[in-house]
Amino acid sequence: MIVRRAFVDIDEGQVHNRHAGAGDTPLVMLHVAPGTSRGLAPLVGQLAEGRAVYALDCMGMGDSAPPPVAETDCRNNNSLTSRPRMNDLHGNDS
Repeated sequence: MIVRRAFVDIDEGQVHNRHAGAGDTPLVMLHVAPGTSRGLAPLVGQLAEGRAVYALDCMGMGDSAPPPVAETDCRNNNSLTSRPRMNDLHGNDS
């Protein structure tokens, strides 16, 4: 299955993702840190039978925008609040 690349706009910047497939219950994959979604691309294609699969580049990694804080470490990591909402990623309006 073809794995496509895209960006999702959130308040903190753009989040890059690789995605394939379609379906109502998406599977979201996160890479190890530091890293990118590039290594997950083969799995995205394999797991996309009958469902949508997304592999995200975390903020400041891969092709995603850097986090909005000047110093990036455990104390200042906004990854939990800056991840894209599933509706934004999956293309739902509600």
